[in-house]
Amino acid sequence: MITANIHPHIWLVLCCCSLHVSAQYQPDNDFGQSHPDRYTIVYRPLSRDIPLQDDYPIPEKTPTRLFYIQHSNNHNTYVYDARMKGRSIDREDPVDAYRIVYTEGGVKKPLNIAQRKMAYGMVTDYVSPDFFALHLAASKKLEFYLTLDRHGKPKVYTTVKNRKIYLDRMFVKLKDKTAGLHIKADWILFEGKDFHTAEKVSIKIVPED
Repeated sequence: MITANIHPHIWLVLCCCSLHVSAQYQPDNDFGQSHPDRYTIVYRPLSRDIPLQDDYPIPEKTPTRLFYIQHSNNHNTYVYDARMKGRSIDREDPVDAYRIVYTEGGVKKPLNIAQRKMAYGMVTDYVSPDFFALHLAASKKLEFYLTLDRHGKPKVYTTVKNRKIYLDRMFVKLKDKTAGLHIKADWILFEGKDFHTAEKVSIKIVPED
């Protein structure tokens, strides 16, 4: 498990920095592009059955929704939408990251400074038109790619358990519901659709001890 003396809002730093990851090159030929200097992150999976979070709210869908993050301490949700300029992804500011605070009635708020700088903020790296490498402020190890799909819709993809998926949601199961220090994470769930078949995918991974 992960243990650290930090403010509870920064639990994501612990989760991401402690993941067992390996890097392997996978050309992005699906988009007519190849980036030999880019690597796709592969995560160690957990083979147990995946529990559901049926009582969790689903954020209202936006036309440019990429994915969102939830965790087991409460229902507050961290949301990522693409910013567009016409039919293209905004090169200068491609991702709009914000939170929906369900503990305050579902109000939409910007990330606070600590969340933006140390946990949920999205760091973007322009690669080519409509193609970006992304990672959360919590860790460079957890890398995503933002691009347009064949229908011109913005999508984020990554590779989990050697399976390339369009990401819809991440859920982090914390060790307990304490709101103080010594936050522990048991596992992280990735939900989305298979990159090639659009089949629904749920893959759970565990941080290293």
